[in-house]
Amino acid sequence: MARSRRSRWPWLSLLPFGLGSWAPMFAGVRCGVQRWTAFGVLWSILAVAGWVIASVEPSTSTQETVAVLLLSVAWIGGVVTSFAIRAEYERRAAERPAAVARPAGLCRSRWPWLSLLPLGLGSWTPILAGVRCGVRSWTALGVLWSALALAGWAIAVVSPSASIGASLVSGLMVVAWIGGMITSFAICPEYERRVGTQSRERASWPTPTLRSRRWSIRYALTAYAITFVGVNAVAAALYFGLGIHLRVGAGVLFVDASLLVSLMPLKRQLGLAPQDLGLRTVPATRSIGFVSIALVAYILIAWLWIAAVHPHGAASTLADVKHQSTVNLVLAIIAVAASAPIVEEIFFRGLLYRSLRNRFAVLPAAIIAGGLFGLVHITSYPLGTLPIKAAFGIIACILYERTGSLLPGIGLHSFVDASSIDFSLTGNDLIVLASFSAIVLVLLIHAAAVEGTTKARPSRLAVLGDQHDAPTIKARPPAKPSKAP
Repeated sequence: MARSRRSRWPWLSLLPFGLGSWAPMFAGVRCGVQRWTAFGVLWSILAVAGWVIASVEPSTSTQETVAVLLLSVAWIGGVVTSFAIRAEYERRAAERPAAVARPAGLCRSRWPWLSLLPLGLGSWTPILAGVRCGVRSWTALGVLWSALALAGWAIAVVSPSASIGASLVSGLMVVAWIGGMITSFAICPEYERRVGTQSRERASWPTPTLRSRRWSIRYALTAYAITFVGVNAVAAALYFGLGIHLRVGAGVLFVDASLLVSLMPLKRQLGLAPQDLGLRTVPATRSIGFVSIALVAYILIAWLWIAAVHPHGAASTLADVKHQSTVNLVLAIIAVAASAPIVEEIFFRGLLYRSLRNRFAVLPAAIIAGGLFGLVHITSYPLGTLPIKAAFGIIACILYERTGSLLPGIGLHSFVDASSIDFSLTGNDLIVLASFSAIVLVLLIHAAAVEGTTKARPSRLAVLGDQHDAPTIKARPPAKPSKAP
């Protein structure tokens, strides 16, 4: 048979302990048969329940019996269903139009790769496809995997026993992770057929404005030096002269205000608009993918550096935030999670890196801007952590170069800084992780819902940029009609 290679998937159902119970769901989603999908979901739920019950400590004989029973039913049910529908699957697959046939395993869309994010962080991706194509079964599967992932995180937070929390998290997260990946890549061919990836017009990345391409390195470096020296001089005068020590919140807000003030001469000389500094709208789906890659790169670099230089951990300036007053605590959260990410990205990437990029290539400009970004933290962070700050600065510059906007970098910066203060207050960063996951999910669902249904319209920032960069042309009054002879 010409398509016999594609009928090998039922053998996956033979994986023991219900690990292959999702196989009928693959066939149901692939062929659009909801009852196959329902069977696959049923066996998968039984397998998940069996694994969860088996993971809870302390274990009892009754508990082990129930777990074995559920896993056995899920295993046998998955095997019987998979081989029972095999012939019908091959018939339906053979009737698919040749125009949409693809080599096995090929997926042109990029969104399924988000499901590879560990710990169930990408388990929501089938929701994106379901909302975009109006397929409820895809959306339901995405909600199922997302619910399992959220349940795992919730249990890890509220569980009174660390062993129970760890066991449940390890089971639920793995199931949500694997389920999200399998579902995403299984529905990808049908998603592409429904959406028609070849006929869609992809939104282009924004580019720097003509005015920002004329900025000089001299002004950017001068603004950096004056701000750096001035801020530290004022802080020293307050401390040694008046005995006033600025807390984290007030100190960060003072530095951010100084960085914004350094932009005023540039505004008076050449004019300044938000899009000149990099505040431009970008395609949400692709931007989140690049932000995810940048976050993984930063976490890996930071982990390797801390493991090599600070194996016992480095001191944090946010360690005593939870012992301060409520006002200082609120100021610290606002400054670290909101003000610093926005202002520092505008100054160091929007102005400094853009000025360096006008003369140098990407890598030299990113290294210089990243190094200066790390150096500015020398008075508030341990010396051994400055290379990590510089590495983040380089990654943020490359992210800005690739996306053409500061918005992805602001999101990345806010997530990293907010996680730090969340960890200092609660001992973990689950609040920030859940909050940013909800924001990302809303952005992707919104992008999926409006993509392809409305024509691309220029954003307000883009319109402002066109008005500032384009020469002013006065409209001529309409010609008066000539009188008839």
